[in-house]
Amino acid sequence: MGTRTAKAVVRKEMKLKQADRESVFAGDHELKNVFDFTYLGHMFQANGEGDFAIETRCKKAKTTFGRLHEFWSCSTLPMKAKLRMYQCCVWSTVTYGNVAWKLTKKTCSTLRNWNAKNLAIITGKTVYDETKEPTMDQWLSS
Repeated sequence: MGTRTAKAVVRKEMKLKQADRESVFAGDHELKNVFDFTYLGHMFQANGEGDFAIETRCKKAKTTFGRLHEFWSCSTLPMKAKLRMYQCCVWSTVTYGNVAWKLTKKTCSTLRNWNAKNLAIITGKTVYDETKEPTMDQWLSS
């Protein structure tokens, strides 16, 4: 599956199919069939896939990253402060609920690339350099 539009169409079809499935009851109370639901900050899906939950977390974190654009470009702030802010405000948003994620090679690659793009903006290094040796990892280990 390629484009976002194609993924959205498939997702909408799966939601409609899930709504048409046989109902489940808790006593006399009928429970609504839904394709996805959020529980304790993690989005679960009826098909067991977790990619959409990770994409959603990345979008939320990217919004936070964007709001802090003046912080990242400030030349008077030390890099350590910027990386700490990134870890606390942005990376924590991405990884919230990660204990429920299936960490496949594709998922790890997606997260590594997402992180590298953001770190490149903060550090001024290339995305390639931040992918191979993330500044955040170096900072955390020192």
